[in-house]
Formats: sequence, structure tokens, C-alpha cells
Amino acid sequence: MSRISYNLPALSNEGGLAAYLAQIKKFPMLDAEEEFMLAKNWKTTGNVKSAEKLVTSHLRLVAKIAMGYKGYGLPLNEMISEGNVGLMQAVKKFEPEKGVRNWVKKNKRKIYIYNDPKKAASGADVIFSDKVISLNDKVNKKKKIQAFKKFKIDKKLMGFANKNCIFLHCLPRGNEVSEDIFLGKKSHVWVQALNRVHVQKSILLYCFGKLR
Repeated sequence: MSRISYNLPALSNEGGLAAYLAQIKKFPMLDAEEEFMLAKNWKTTGNVKSAEKLVTSHLRLVAKIAMGYKGYGLPLNEMISEGNVGLMQAVKKFEPEKGVRNWVKKNKRKIYIYNDPKKAASGADVIFSDKVISLNDKVNKKKKIQAFKKFKIDKKLMGFANKNCIFLHCLPRGNEVSEDIFLGKKSHVWVQALNRVHVQKSILLYCFGKLR
């Protein structure tokens, strides 16, 4: 498994960046279970198609991170290409058995899944939310917003959590959190966002060979 040949869309001057972005949007995103199964299949059988699916499902993430550095004077095409190389190397080193669920099982801990937001928030130290409608969502948006309506994080729901509970959000914000919580004293959203900037810088440095 030292060398893998991937069938990936080419990022060339012909057609430009817009054509490349249109191509990579066609690759489906993976949920956690699909990702785990593909990674396990790749590790145990060396199935290149599984590795390729892992790579292609994350090409949009590489492009998004690279585009966040357009103002740094670096050629965008090169950043994306280097990021893709780093992604392929990451897939080779990915250890699916070292996931959170395996750690929980090994350490005899438990993960609780609730459909009742009050139970989920009860005694929590951290409440973390994502945007209900993601940028690439192709679902029925009205139906999804209605389904998540009772999960909106507001002052009342935060009242079920511990007194010093903090609020986190991966951004951009939608209607899933009230303004007083998002901008309030319990919110650590901007600190979280700043930390993520440094992580993304490290990823780019690794892709450029500066951390290897």
C-alpha cells in the first residue's frame, strides 16, 4: 500500500478554478459510519476505491481551507494541489479503529444520545452546536428547520446545564441559537474560531512540507 493511484479531478489552467470546484461538488459527503467502513476496508483489504472515496469526499474541505488564505499572496491552485497531496497522505495513515467510540468502549465510558434537548443539556459543561442548514445541504430546508425547531439553544435550554457551562459553535451561525446566547458571556465561539485558524495554518504548513 505504499503507492496508490487516485482518479481525481485535475486542477489546471484550462477551465480554471471554477470548473474544478464544480467537479468536486459532485462527490458525495460521507457520514461517520460510511467513513469508518471505507477506512476499515482500505486498511484491511487495500481496496483503492475505498481510499479514493475517502479522499474525494474531503476535496471540498481542502479547497475551502485554501481559499481562506487567498489574501496571503500564495497561488491558490498550488495551495489546493498541495492540500490534496496532504489529504492523500492522511488517508494512508488514517487509523479507523482509534476513533472516539473505540476509546469510550476501551475506557468503559458511555455516550448518550437524546432526542429531548432538555435531557441532553441537563448537567452539561459544554453545549456545542452546528448550523442546522449547512452550506452544501441539498435537503428540504423548511422540513429540516421544522424538525430541529425544538433543539434551538436559548436561555431557557442553557438553564438546564451546569452554572459554568459554555457555548460553542463551528460557524456560520443560523437560527439554531438565540442571539443572547451566541453573543453572551457563556459564548466562546470567537476563541474557538481563532483556535481553528491556527489548526488550519498547521495543516497548510504540513502540506507544504514545513512540519515534516
